[in-house]
Amino acid sequence: DTRTSCQYSNLRIMDESMAQFTPLFHFEFLVQGANYPVLEVMNYSRIGMKELPRELSEWRRHFPRLKYLDLTHNHISSVSVKKFPTLAPTGRVTFDLRYNNITNINRDILTKWRKVEDFFVDIRNNPINCDCDMKDFLLSLKNPLEPYLQQYEYIREMRCVTPDNLAGTLLKSVNEESLQCMGVVSSNRTALIILGGTVFVLLLLMLVVIRYKVEIRILLYTRLHVRLPCDADASCNLKKYDAFVSYSNDDAVWVYEHLVKFLEGSETAPEKQFRLCLHQKDFVPGKTIVDNIVDCIEASRHTIIVLSPRFMKSHWAMEELRQAYRQSLVEKTRHLIVILLETVPKEDMDPLIARCCRTFTYLNANDSLFRDRLIFSLTTKDRYTRRRDRLAAKEQKRQEKLELESGQDNPAFTVQIPRPPDPVRGLSNISTTSTSVLADYL
Repeated sequence: DTRTSCQYSNLRIMDESMAQFTPLFHFEFLVQGANYPVLEVMNYSRIGMKELPRELSEWRRHFPRLKYLDLTHNHISSVSVKKFPTLAPTGRVTFDLRYNNITNINRDILTKWRKVEDFFVDIRNNPINCDCDMKDFLLSLKNPLEPYLQQYEYIREMRCVTPDNLAGTLLKSVNEESLQCMGVVSSNRTALIILGGTVFVLLLLMLVVIRYKVEIRILLYTRLHVRLPCDADASCNLKKYDAFVSYSNDDAVWVYEHLVKFLEGSETAPEKQFRLCLHQKDFVPGKTIVDNIVDCIEASRHTIIVLSPRFMKSHWAMEELRQAYRQSLVEKTRHLIVILLETVPKEDMDPLIARCCRTFTYLNANDSLFRDRLIFSLTTKDRYTRRRDRLAAKEQKRQEKLELESGQDNPAFTVQIPRPPDPVRGLSNISTTSTSVLADYL
């Protein structure tokens, strides 16, 4: 056996008080392989202790001659001791637990202490809470013949600390009338107030979420990079450009400084950079202007219209609007994105522009969330596309199930998703109204 045994034959007083930190396993090391045959006094006051260590609750096993244990000025809230037989008469053992955090005492606790032979606990100057849980015990203090109080007469002279209406009252002076179980009423009232407040806050949050659900989804994606599964756009890389920008040359400065630099430049994170198609750099020389317009719109997932009074005065800008509007109808998607750069008087509006403003939810360039709304519109699916994808996936699963059941791989069962027909390029005016509203997809 290589274990070391320490015999502290002359140690009578052990003082480890006022230590900054004394962990519970310290007491395990204290008794491991050690004997304290004559130790009488132990001082562990002011060490921040929150519970009584097992080694101290079994003191007769480890410290057979102990007479006084100082645990004052700690944070102990309960005292539980083990009953060990006394091997030899040692006199009374006192556990001093004054100035701790014991708030509740009752008959059962005192009865257990009395069953331990030659044992006494001093719990004076603890913050006793005279609430309704202690009602029976407090009223029993008026009986001078209570057996469990024979060793603890001092408890009658202790004072309540809480509740406030009984603070400073002697325990023996507390009566049923002064208690009135105010603690229960107060506790219930507090619980109801907290519950009501919580419900009110939750309802308020629900109203805010319902009222600003679009803005919340936008900010979750653009600021926190949280994309909901229904928002993911799987077709974002199927076309050459993310957006074709249609604008008047008189608004070119704003477009390049506030739109192109934001969407293509370093102001956005790498994953939010977009491929923009601009007529100054992407029109193919030799093609007619109309062919260039149609080709660029068809090669782009969206067309961004920068609407201003100057836009309506531009013949080719209006032609781009007509083609983009037609593309929205052909693809049945949210192809057209309108940015209101400046307010346009209704009496000056072209009929097609008025129809777009009534049909589509446009983005206001002066909106504080303009950039977030624009990124969200360029990145996420619209409702029609999500519904089309769900139906296609469901049909694909059905056909695969049929193929498995028939035991053959028949190409006839392959789902062919129809591609939208090419728009009629010769048309320059339309009267068809769209049934898609941008608000449905945000």
